Amino acid sequence: MGEFNRGNFKDDELDALAAASSKEADPEKRKALIKQAFKREQEQVHYIPLHRQFIPWAARSNVEVVHRPDNWFEWAWVNLK
Repeated sequence: MGEFNRGNFKDDELDALAAASSKEADPEKRKALIKQAFKREQEQVHYIPLHRQFIPWAARSNVEVVHRPDNWFEWAWVNLK
C-alpha cells in the first residue's frame, strides 16, 4: 500500500492491516493497527538492503561540498565559489 512498497512485496495480512489503519477514525484503534502492521513487517524479511556508498571527498578548491555523516551525496549542497 502506498509508494513505499517498491519491491512489490505481497502479504495479505500486512496489506489488510495497512488498509484498515488508513480507514480507522479512532486514534487509539489506528495506533494499535499501525503497531500490528510494524510488528508484522519486522517479523519478515521484506527487502535486503544493498550497500550504497558514494564519498566525494576530493573536490577542487573552488568547490564546497557538504558531506553528510551517512555519506549521502546531495547535489543541492554543492556550491561553486
